[in-house]
Amino acid sequence: MSFRLGTFDETTDFELGPCLADRILIDQHLKIVRAYTGSIVTYKPDNIDIGTAIFLRVSSRRFVVTAKHNLESRFEIRDGNLSSKALKSNDIIKVIEHAVHDLAIIEIDDSLNTTFHDLSQLLLDIPKQLSLDDPEAPPAWLVGYPRDCVITTPPAKTFDELMRSNLKLSKTTLSVVFCNVQNEILSLRYPTQDKVVSVAPNGAQFSKAMLPESPKGFSGCGVWALCEPKRGQIFNPQHCIKLLGIQYDWTGCKSRIIHATSSKVIVRLLVENYPDLQDGIDMLFKTQY
Repeated sequence: MSFRLGTFDETTDFELGPCLADRILIDQHLKIVRAYTGSIVTYKPDNIDIGTAIFLRVSSRRFVVTAKHNLESRFEIRDGNLSSKALKSNDIIKVIEHAVHDLAIIEIDDSLNTTFHDLSQLLLDIPKQLSLDDPEAPPAWLVGYPRDCVITTPPAKTFDELMRSNLKLSKTTLSVVFCNVQNEILSLRYPTQDKVVSVAPNGAQFSKAMLPESPKGFSGCGVWALCEPKRGQIFNPQHCIKLLGIQYDWTGCKSRIIHATSSKVIVRLLVENYPDLQDGIDMLFKTQY
């Protein structure tokens, strides 16, 4: 299985977004990925902050995967339906952290009624290097919660206050360009607002005003890509939507590079901490991790 290349046809201007055929695939892609995505709501002394998380099922176990720094304050885990029950500390079975890669894997009970993506959707075999300006660099998508959506006046201190005062609390999809992977860290470029190619779940282009200038708040979100099915196979979103890694860092508006931890680190942490899962993981990935 390989990356989907050539997202833009010869008649498509970069600023206008993907061509119609690709919008259909992106539509399928986003509907599924958005269901896998939840939020990490953190409570700080003076305000509420937000990060992003994804839901992962491995055999009979359920996990929430996010950036480790999202857990530094008191937090709640909420699924895509933000008004539903929040997962708190007593719903957490175990937390695994990787400080170097800023990654956390949280094992949870079965009380969260949401959509979990499957371990087989992790993509471990990623090209090592692509030029930043390579026109065939494969597109990828971040789905997360911009920090701007939790900024209120006065600052909200409870989640109920936030929901009452701010109706913009919703997931946003950003289109980014994969650049390279080195030492299990992915680098991706987030275009400036005048070069956006993000599209809404119905295939329509987002207006520039709807997109955040920076991906702050997206920490812990998945980096997703479309992959071509094998020759002769029908496109199946469940098999062709792949998780490349977990976003954790943003270099700022000057260089506009996003960093993410490779999915390999997720798999390795699971094997190290859940020996009973190793046989099933080995069947999927062999020696890739």
